[in-house]
Amino acid sequence: MNRDPETGAIPLSRLRIAERSRMEEMRHSAVMASYGLLAPLVPAQVIAGRIAGVLAAPRADGFPFAIPTPLAIPHCGERLTVAVSPAEVDLVMYDWVAAGGRRFHVDRFFVGGGDWSPLLDPVEDSSICREARELHEAGMDRHATHVYRRYLERARAGRPVRRNKVPLATDAAVDAYFDRFVGLFESVRRHGILRRETLSRADEEALGGIGRELPMRRLWSEWVEKEIGVAISAHGELIKLPGGQHRTAIARVLGLATIPVQVRLVHRDWWRRTIAETGLPAVPALSAALSAIDMRNSLTTNSPIGALA
Repeated sequence: MNRDPETGAIPLSRLRIAERSRMEEMRHSAVMASYGLLAPLVPAQVIAGRIAGVLAAPRADGFPFAIPTPLAIPHCGERLTVAVSPAEVDLVMYDWVAAGGRRFHVDRFFVGGGDWSPLLDPVEDSSICREARELHEAGMDRHATHVYRRYLERARAGRPVRRNKVPLATDAAVDAYFDRFVGLFESVRRHGILRRETLSRADEEALGGIGRELPMRRLWSEWVEKEIGVAISAHGELIKLPGGQHRTAIARVLGLATIPVQVRLVHRDWWRRTIAETGLPAVPALSAALSAIDMRNSLTTNSPIGALA
């Protein structure tokens, strides 16, 4: 790994996958919550000005990410949610990233830079996609899948698989996980995937059929409480962000034409090109580009059309 020849430090612009501790996860959650509380108090023109400044010139310290996502999203609104083909979202970004001596979750920032390639893996290589494929091929009979049997073996050996930070440490936990996976599969098969703003809480309960009992509460949260997130790369590719793995995997396996996703991270280089091409300020340029994507993909029927996003 290249280091500064004088200081020996890893440059902030060089990105790599990072390990994280439970304390860092808790700190990240607290920081994101505080930004969420602050967001309504920050005028839109302040956020627009900060975005314009970051796009005009990189940060003085060389750190390639900027603008807290919870502050940016409210000022971009529904324009960030677009319809895309799940087959076109081929790569997924790791959740924790290191830049120099700094470690952070990719959900934290709305504008990014640098080379993201060390942070990416094919979506199809994920364990969730393998689970979805096996369930689909087995006609939703989990007992006929290799992955179900392996998870039982690991639970009984004291080496449980973790899903959404929940250890599947008993036969009952493994069964509950697959029950909910199959339930979500059937919901998406019947209804497709709907945008979050179109669903009431009653709709979520009715469509999901996924109870709120612990310890599977986190799995419920992952399934119903936010849109599938994506990033836009320097070359304009859509990259899946952490979260929504089950919905994405099911949509790919079922061959849905489109799914709703929310843009939560935008590469500085692509955004600057979009501004140059449209002649618009930063936020309107982003909105115009995303509207064009949404319009193009919304013309394709999502069959089945609706479901729990």
